[in-house]
Amino acid sequence: MRSLRPTLLLLVCAVAPLAAQQDRTAVIHRDEWGAPHIFSATDEGVVFGMAYALAEDDWPLIEENYLHALRRAAEQGGEPTLLQDWFAHRL
Repeated sequence: MRSLRPTLLLLVCAVAPLAAQQDRTAVIHRDEWGAPHIFSATDEGVVFGMAYALAEDDWPLIEENYLHALRRAAEQGGEPTLLQDWFAHRL
């Protein structure tokens, strides 16, 4: 599950410029447990709503995944994450 998060972040970052040109109107409804349910007329709106709900729920996770995508996680995590950055750079 951990390796899916950087992939999701890259997907959202890749779709974000396209969503700026498309209709990205979305309605986010949270149920009694706080789970977001996103409604939109377009796929772009759903992806935008999903990213917005994720940002509301767990912004530090987005920042962490962004650093991993840039291969600069060692700046925050120190020496234990240096090997992860090296592997990400090689891949």
